[in-house]
Amino acid sequence: KYLVLKPGPKLGTKSKLIGSANHQAVLTESNVIQLRRMHKEGMSQRQLAQIFGVCNQHVSRIVTYKIWTHV
Repeated sequence: KYLVLKPGPKLGTKSKLIGSANHQAVLTESNVIQLRRMHKEGMSQRQLAQIFGVCNQHVSRIVTYKIWTHV
């Protein structure tokens, strides 16, 4: 017998869970607001990454509004 694989749905057709609704989210919306506020007050991205348990690149994307744009 042969296994026939059918093509799945096209990319971009599935709805994505946003923010803390995503099961892989480490941060919540309130964490993101707090993180951005702390960055504006002068805390470094490296310090914020350590406090919130995420990598530096993730913090950078948050404070530049490349991710978590709905908050």
